[in-house]
Amino acid sequence: MREDQEFRPNGISNLDWRKEGDRILTNVDVIYAKCVVRVIDTTKFSRLFTQALAARIALELAPTITESNTKTQIMQAKYDDSIKLAIAMDGAQGRSDIIRNRQLTSFVR
Repeated sequence: MREDQEFRPNGISNLDWRKEGDRILTNVDVIYAKCVVRVIDTTKFSRLFTQALAARIALELAPTITESNTKTQIMQAKYDDSIKLAIAMDGAQGRSDIIRNRQLTSFVR
């Protein structure tokens, strides 16, 4: 990092950078960023996020479709587990995109 480019604890920096598409270009090796991104291309969703979303939808629909508190509680537990796993794995660097889990689809059948 050049002497005139410093990181400040409040997150403000004078680094020279620019955004090109979904990438940030700069002349330093490492940058730290905190941001909120709206993802509208669903192919960019991780498989774990997709499973957690499916579990949430199932949880929301369970009371109406099944009229069963037990099945709603089961779906609540599945959602809780899937969202915890998605947060843990998707937040890890170098995650794998290959998820082979048919837990939700086998439950529905």
